[in-house]
Amino acid sequence: MKKTQSEGFEIDHCRVCNHDKLIPLVDLGMQPLANALVDTEDAEVKRYPLAQVMCESCKCVQLSYTVSPELLFSAYLYETSSSPELVE
Repeated sequence: MKKTQSEGFEIDHCRVCNHDKLIPLVDLGMQPLANALVDTEDAEVKRYPLAQVMCESCKCVQLSYTVSPELLFSAYLYETSSSPELVE
């Protein structure tokens, strides 16, 4: 895995079978994290690569970049306790 910064890393092999040939599928460019809501239209928001790759060997489709869990879930809005169906 290629470390790009402390905020995440780009994969260079399959997460399932460890094969090193990944085929690009869809690239949506740089995107803000989910729930990265801002108050004003001109507010600056951090963006991360959002692309899918497919393993040539096992055909697993996966994201090419992993954002650190600390960034993804530090201000996470969803809580299981607020969904009664999931608490039971």
